Amino acid sequence: MKMETRGRPRLLPLKEIEEWKNTHGEKYNDPKAIKFVQSLLQRELIKSSEVVAAYLLYESAVSRINACKYNLGIYAKISCDWDDAEVMVLDIIFHKKEMWVEWIKQSIYYEETNKQCFRASIDRIDAQKNYTLSNIQMLSVKDNVIKATARPHYLFNVTGIINPNSDSIQSYRRFESKQEALDSLGIKFKGDTGRLYNVKDQTYLVQSEDVTFGRKEIEEYENDDESTWYSGSMSIGVITDDLGNTYNLNLPITYPQISIRLKPKG
Repeated sequence: MKMETRGRPRLLPLKEIEEWKNTHGEKYNDPKAIKFVQSLLQRELIKSSEVVAAYLLYESAVSRINACKYNLGIYAKISCDWDDAEVMVLDIIFHKKEMWVEWIKQSIYYEETNKQCFRASIDRIDAQKNYTLSNIQMLSVKDNVIKATARPHYLFNVTGIINPNSDSIQSYRRFESKQEALDSLGIKFKGDTGRLYNVKDQTYLVQSEDVTFGRKEIEEYENDDESTWYSGSMSIGVITDDLGNTYNLNLPITYPQISIRLKPKG
């Protein structure tokens, strides 16, 4: 006698799944996500125009929860306040309304372009902290990758070094990425070149954290045009004349590139 075997019951009938895919696309085929989004629609928690956005949000929530749960890759030491993707989605819809609005807009753009890099993803605002309601935001996959691979850069105001007669105070600021440093000046150029840039009567140098702390050298290049070199002076000592007058000895120098190293005291 042949025994009848039964698998796990289907979440949704195959016909219903096929109808869903015909309406929204073959790539949206996860029965759990479909059933959850349908329930949101039936309860009028989302509009029909927000169905795809809700589906993508559910999938992103599942991805983040599982990555933290199973300590995957960069999430090895990161925790997530949720263990249920449905609850996470509802929290975002009702308690992170600005994020939900941004998510909808990004999902529409993703549908229009059909490019994976424009798909919305759940990102941590502060990458050093865990997934909590106050520490999540929407970023496209592209922007998320850019943020994850960004390298800190330093912006130095070296006006007082280049021009000793200037009353400008030497200072520096740290930025999470080169782009942020450049945007603060409103200019575009490469970092780690050793070249200086003048903005509103101030002279700036932008370089990576690796160069700043001596882990990397600036990119060297041939520059035989001495008219583009920088000039300055270096104090090499003090002398006193026969009348008791004291003078600083400064050595004039010219150079094609410059870099600054920060060293902790002690």
